[in-house]
Amino acid sequence: MWVNTLVGSGWIPLAGVLAAMCKSLSMGMLRRGAPAAQGDATVRGSLLRQVVGGLVLAVLVAIISTISLWLLLGGPKIATAGTALNAIEVYSGLRISLAVVAGLGAVVALVVAYRRQRYNEAQHLLSQVSDTRDAVRLFGERFQSASGQIGSAEPAVRLAGVYGLLNLANDWKSGRQMCVDVLCGYLRMPFEISPADAELVYSMVYVGKNRAQPIVSADVLVSDNETRREFQVRLAIQRTLVAHLRNPSKKHEYDEEVLEFWPDIRLDLFGAVLCNFDVEGCDVAWADFRRARFLGDAKFWRFTVIHEAKFQWAVFFGGAAFSGAAFGGHANFCDVKFMRKASFLGVKFGVDGEFNRAVFEDEVNFKSTGFGAGAWFPGARFMGAASFKSSQAVDGHHLANAEVEERAGWHDWPSGFEVVSGRIRETT
Repeated sequence: MWVNTLVGSGWIPLAGVLAAMCKSLSMGMLRRGAPAAQGDATVRGSLLRQVVGGLVLAVLVAIISTISLWLLLGGPKIATAGTALNAIEVYSGLRISLAVVAGLGAVVALVVAYRRQRYNEAQHLLSQVSDTRDAVRLFGERFQSASGQIGSAEPAVRLAGVYGLLNLANDWKSGRQMCVDVLCGYLRMPFEISPADAELVYSMVYVGKNRAQPIVSADVLVSDNETRREFQVRLAIQRTLVAHLRNPSKKHEYDEEVLEFWPDIRLDLFGAVLCNFDVEGCDVAWADFRRARFLGDAKFWRFTVIHEAKFQWAVFFGGAAFSGAAFGGHANFCDVKFMRKASFLGVKFGVDGEFNRAVFEDEVNFKSTGFGAGAWFPGARFMGAASFKSSQAVDGHHLANAEVEERAGWHDWPSGFEVVSGRIRETT
C-alpha cells in the first residue's frame, strides 16, 4: 500500500526535515523584505503576501524533495490495489498529514515572528538615530551659544562662554577638538600687555647675572583696566584647558586642578600671547607655538608631545623650563629667542632637536639631554653660560660656527668642540 511504502521509505521523519528546510528558505525570502537602510522603521511587503509566499515556497520545496527522494529510491512503484486501509496505515497517514500541517504552520509562525523582530529592530534603530540627532542638535546649539558669548564685548560674558565651551568639550567627545580649536583661536587673537605688568610672574630662579629682574612693584598697575580684564579671560582659558591636558599618571604640583583627561589633543597656538604659561605634566598629540610670545615664566616640565612640536620664532620673555619634557617627533626651536634662563635638563628628543639660529641671552642647560638623531645648533648664539654635560645625540652634536659672547662665562661643551674667537669649532 502507498502508506506502507511512505512509512517504510522513511517519509515520516522526512516531514520534519522538510519543515526545517521550509523555515530556512522562508528566512531567506523574508530577508528580502527587511529594511534596506538604518533608520527605516517599516518592514517591506504586506503580512499576507509574505505568508502566502512562504507557504508556496514550502509546497514547492516539498514537491521537489518528494520527487528527488523518489528518484533516489529508484522510482519504486506504489501499489494501487483498492483494498481497504487497516488501522496502522490510517494512523501512519495521519501522522504524515499532521507533520506537513505542522511544517506549514511553522512557516506561518516564522513569518509573523520574523516580521515582528525586524519591526522591533527597525524601531530601535530609528530611536537611536533620533537620539543621536537630538544630541548633535543640542551640542550644536550649545556650541553656537558659547561661541557667541566668547565674541561678546563684555569680559564677564566672554568668561562665561569660555567655561561653556570647556563643559561642552567635556561632554562632546567627537567635537572636543573643535572646541579646543576655538579656545586656541581666541588666544591667537591680538593682545597687548606690558612684559613688566605686575600680573606677570618672573621667578628669581630664572634671572641670571647678565639680566635684571623685569617686574615692577606689586602695587603698580602697568596696563589699563580693560587689558587686565582681558588678561583674566585668557588666563582662565589657559588654566582650565591645561587642567584637561594633564596626564593623571604623571606626578605634578596641581593634583587639585586635574580634570577629566583629554588625550590626543592638537594645540594650535601660532602667534598666541601666552601669559604665565604652565603645561606641567600635560600630554598632547601635536603642538604649534610658532611666533608665540611667552610673557612671564613658561613651565613645560614633563610636557609630552607625541608627534611634532613647533616653536620657530617664539620669544620667551621669562624663564623657559623644559626639564623632563619629551618630544616624540621632530622638535623645531629654530630662530627662538630665550631672554632669560632656559633649562632642557633631561629632555628626550625622539628624533632631531633643531636650534638653528636660536638666541640664548642668558644661561642655558642641556645636561643629560637625549637626542634620538642630531642636535643642531648652526648659527645659534650663546650669550650666557651653557652646559651640555652628559648630553647624548645619536647622530652627534652640530655646534660648529655657533656664536659665543666673551662675557658668557663658563661653558661645558660636548666633547670635540672648543670656542675660538667667539665661535665654536670642532677640535682636531
